[in-house]
Parts: sequence; C-alpha cells; structure tokens
Amino acid sequence: MLTDGDALAGVLIPTAQRLLLLPNVCVAEVLPAQRLQTLDDLPAGRLGYLDWRGQQILVLQPADFLPDAAAAAPPARVMVVMNRVHPGPGGEFYALAASGLPRMVQLAVEDLNRRDDACTSIDAMHVTVGTEAATIPDLAFLEAQLSVLADA
Repeated sequence: MLTDGDALAGVLIPTAQRLLLLPNVCVAEVLPAQRLQTLDDLPAGRLGYLDWRGQQILVLQPADFLPDAAAAAPPARVMVVMNRVHPGPGGEFYALAASGLPRMVQLAVEDLNRRDDACTSIDAMHVTVGTEAATIPDLAFLEAQLSVLADA
C-alpha cells in the first residue's frame, strides 16, 4: 500500500470496457494489433496467439471475462505483452488486447482513490486516478485463465 511520500509508476491500459491500471513492471512491450494470429473456434477470452520474440503467447480479451460480455468488443488497436506475475501453466508472458495506447502515470497517495463499485471476477479494485475511473485487474484470475485457455 502506498503511504504519504511514496510514488508508484503505473500504466493505464484502455480495453474494450475498462481502463486498467497496472504497475509498469507488469508490461513487457506494446505491439501493433496486426501482429496477432487469429485461429478459428477460439473459446471466449482468447483471441489467438502473438508471435513475440520467438514465442507464441496467448492474447486475452479482458472484456470477454465480464458478465456483460455479450456486446462485441471493438477490434484491438494494440497488444500489451505482460510479464506473468503468478507462475503456472501457459507460459511466462501473455498479452492483453487494448483498444488504445497505454500511457504511463506516476501515482502518489493523493492521486488514487478507491471507488465502491461492485467488482467482478476480473476486478481486484475500482479506483479513481486523478479524474479518471480505472480498474485494477485481478491478475491472479487473468493468469489462471492462461492455463485453462491453453488447454482448450
């Protein structure tokens, strides 16, 4: 938890239905969406694989894990390659489909306020960053989907 005087380097990642806030150490690289290799009959949440540095990494669509995922997500503009935080099957890296370019933010205690919105399985916490509503995703949940989806 941040205390007075502490600062956190974060990244705001716009996805189809959420603005995600993550520590910048979670992001390995941002790539254009055209590098995505789609496959037929993919289960919900998995868009395909990305050829990244000689590896095939799974691309997740965070919006597909939300209860109201029936609405079609707009096409991804970029792929955000993520460093996996929780070890397990499915590789050390994965990617998130983003609807816009991520941006770096420096956060101090007074910049981050918790909101009381109801959380879904993909959400760890809802916050306000300055004047913007954002969601801190539950990386344990997302990364657990890697092993589930890798076996599908």
